Amino acid sequence: MTQGNDSIVTSGDERSTVYLHIGFSKTGTTALQQFFYNNRDHFDRQGIYYPDNFRNPENGYSDWGHHILSHKWGGWLNPKVFPITPDDAWDRTAELIAGKPGSYIISSERFQDILGKPDSAEILRFIEKKVAPSRLAIVAYIRRQDDFAESHYKELVKNNFHKGTFSEYLANLPAFFRYDEFLESCCEVVAKENIIVRVYNRSLFPGGSIFADFLDAIGTGELGANLHHEAITNASLNSALASLMGNKQMKPLWAEKTLRHELYQFFNNRTDLVGANAPLLSEGQRADILAQFADSNARLSERFLPTQQARALEPPAATGVESFNENRPIYSTNDVKDLLKAASQERDVALQERDVALQERDVALQERDVALQERDVALQERDVALQERDVALQERDVALQERDVALQERDVTLQERDVALKERDHARKYPWKYIRYSWNIRYSWKANPKK
Repeated sequence: MTQGNDSIVTSGDERSTVYLHIGFSKTGTTALQQFFYNNRDHFDRQGIYYPDNFRNPENGYSDWGHHILSHKWGGWLNPKVFPITPDDAWDRTAELIAGKPGSYIISSERFQDILGKPDSAEILRFIEKKVAPSRLAIVAYIRRQDDFAESHYKELVKNNFHKGTFSEYLANLPAFFRYDEFLESCCEVVAKENIIVRVYNRSLFPGGSIFADFLDAIGTGELGANLHHEAITNASLNSALASLMGNKQMKPLWAEKTLRHELYQFFNNRTDLVGANAPLLSEGQRADILAQFADSNARLSERFLPTQQARALEPPAATGVESFNENRPIYSTNDVKDLLKAASQERDVALQERDVALQERDVALQERDVALQERDVALQERDVALQERDVALQERDVALQERDVALQERDVTLQERDVALKERDHARKYPWKYIRYSWNIRYSWKANPKK
């Protein structure tokens, strides 16, 4: 077995590199898209660019990928709901890549469906021409086919893309499960050394992180290892719900989108359903699937995978876990309707209890408002009392000032009285001085009557 490529060797090539991340689905693709979208500013400073994906709010959690670019060749989304056309989006992306050197990441799991087909070379040549003169590389995460089959089927029925049982799905597995043929077709345009293949297996990821593994795959593992990322869940269905959604007798219940969502919310949160946590595949079915793709995986390992990654595709050890038996439906249509009716009643009771709680909260808020109003009135009354007290204190101060003036005037009067008494006493003691003094006054007046 030869060693596959871990990351691109540029050999002194100074061109930018455009990494076309094609999925596959159920390999952490949505989480990676959200990670790079939310940390664009950080990676921009490092010369790693995640171009504008021209988000469409109607796409839910798919908004983080570059689905508008992959939907130039059709897909599950309606291009008319995007803010611009796929061709305009490619033109703007090409303009960005041409104007700024660095590494670029374009991500959409839709590429797994459109590549590997007869016209895939034409699609890749279109992309290569758009990003030229930058180097085009492909990053693909794969899963061991037995794990992928179960997860892929649950995703399809969850989104109403497959209208059949698991057995019917297994009878016609997707062509891209032959990873070697898929990737060899890509090699018609993209050089083999520019195709990076990783096995989706947490035990192989640095620190168990898909983000660290992707950055390591493109040779920039140090640049985002400690970045925060939001936990998102693109949860798979439990086996019981997947079986129900694939049962043709249940199709009338899945026809209406609102009802389908209600059924999903109800059943996928139930861990007490028979077979809910059991695998859909029996050990025999797993062995058959891996035997079917053994030669393909051997060629894949020889051409594209390092030895450690290739070992992750080897058949697992037997576990003895009983699989879900889809041939014995655990619920009939009437059973499902009864369960939904019971769930609806429980929901109505919960809503009534919520309404009562809201009413009690409103009453409490009203009582609080009344108490606050009473407090405000009391504070206003207190302020009035304080103002009246201040006025009374001012009046008291004025009265005290007037009293002080009266006392000062009284003191002056008493001083004058004391002087007058002293003069009277002096005149009584020395009357001749007083007579002489009076005579002098009279004499001086007669001599100077004008004075």
